[in-house]
Amino acid sequence: MLYQEIDGIRFKMGSPFDFSFLKKYGKVFRVYDDQDSGNICFGVENQEGRLFVKFAGAQTAEYDGDVSEAVQRLKATVPVYQSIRHRALIRYRASEEIAHGFAMIFDWADGECMGRMYEESHKIIMNLPTGEKLQIYAEVMDFMISVAKMDYVAVDFYDGSILYDLPTKKVTVCDIDFFRKSPTVNDMGRMWGSSRFMSPEEYELGAPLDELTNVFTIGRMGFSIFTDSDFSLERWPLSEAAFRVLEKAASPERSDRYTSIAELKAEWLEALNNEKSLHRMIRQIQKRPGMYLGSNTLTPLSHFIDGYRAAERDLGVNWHGSLFPLDFYFMHYFAAFQLKTDCSSAGWCYNVLMFCHGDEEKALNLFFDLYQEFMNLRMKRYWKAILTKENIAWNDEMKRCRTETMQGPEPIYKNPVAVYVLELTIPAYMLIVETINEVRFEPWLFSSIKEAKGNGCIPCGAESYFGKIGTWEEYEADNLYFDKVIEMR
Repeated sequence: MLYQEIDGIRFKMGSPFDFSFLKKYGKVFRVYDDQDSGNICFGVENQEGRLFVKFAGAQTAEYDGDVSEAVQRLKATVPVYQSIRHRALIRYRASEEIAHGFAMIFDWADGECMGRMYEESHKIIMNLPTGEKLQIYAEVMDFMISVAKMDYVAVDFYDGSILYDLPTKKVTVCDIDFFRKSPTVNDMGRMWGSSRFMSPEEYELGAPLDELTNVFTIGRMGFSIFTDSDFSLERWPLSEAAFRVLEKAASPERSDRYTSIAELKAEWLEALNNEKSLHRMIRQIQKRPGMYLGSNTLTPLSHFIDGYRAAERDLGVNWHGSLFPLDFYFMHYFAAFQLKTDCSSAGWCYNVLMFCHGDEEKALNLFFDLYQEFMNLRMKRYWKAILTKENIAWNDEMKRCRTETMQGPEPIYKNPVAVYVLELTIPAYMLIVETINEVRFEPWLFSSIKEAKGNGCIPCGAESYFGKIGTWEEYEADNLYFDKVIEMR
């Protein structure tokens, strides 16, 4: 092994190589020299911005194979990057034969690499709050569901394939070089990849490689993100139910795994929301309402739910983790919005009964239909603003909004840090405020993003609480995850 230097950046190589061709793309500011695939990667910068250049054709320090084979493998990846589309995937620009090798050019993506070969970055990711890790895992899972829908199988997909940018919370998948079009089989004996993420069939010549293989991969990816690949329940930071989901996904026996990544995701979300026991109870009641309620009518269900929620409050049951599915309390506003009864303060039961003209049995059936829609409610994207000192002062000084207590007026929010506007899968928006200790969402739906961000009074938008908000960052996601208690304001 030896060391070379380019533009002041020192990096290791297996043998000397002339990288002067990189001047064509810009000035090198970073080198990734730890890959064992035969590729070496560079971050370069020019007047138009930053690029990521992946090159094969040099003998790298970690690769002991034939350089010409590495070149051919990299060339073969071009159709993969051209075919797979997802918001998390690094954007491919172009490729060319150059310097007796082959280079692929991508848009630069900021972020810390999760892979163990980058110790400092890996340590940063491992020390993230569980809520942030949940968002990373959700995005990776969503990416892999898209890959499966496009009839591709992920090979050599591991933690080193993933970047996470802390300021923007953006996940980038930066390496899909060995992904294959389905159907495909193991034609190597031991496939490319990290053993921590490889299923038994990836060691067996002739074995099928398919979505079941990737269910295993994503199961292992979960353990990587949450416990640094410690498979013991003692180190697991979430519920035992969530642990068992990943354990099943990463089963050595193909027949014991989930049949698809989509099924894995559904079971994962169910496990995360295990604490929302009322949701499970309502599903049980739907199967046999007469046994639980004494009749197939809506009003007894309302009384049952009121009592159940009162018991949860007495027991100190808190909502935390994933934002969706929403807490049942929001059913009041969802029912009024869907039925257009405009009486959310009267409660969901009143609204459903009024819509059904007092027919209790019809109202019960309608409730279960609405409830299924409620459980399927997600968001399309969201906007987040970090609150400035001026925003926080506006709230603390109660310039527009306040709450009355026995001790006198108080700010609506104590120690706020950020505000979110969510675009939902129904034509409506939600407003959420994150404080140091909790996450609270406003108890109504907004008709437009302008209304949710604005300074209206009924309903109150973000600027009613915090004054003029200068910068909103936009993100695509179908869920949010928090380590803090989530509750209705």
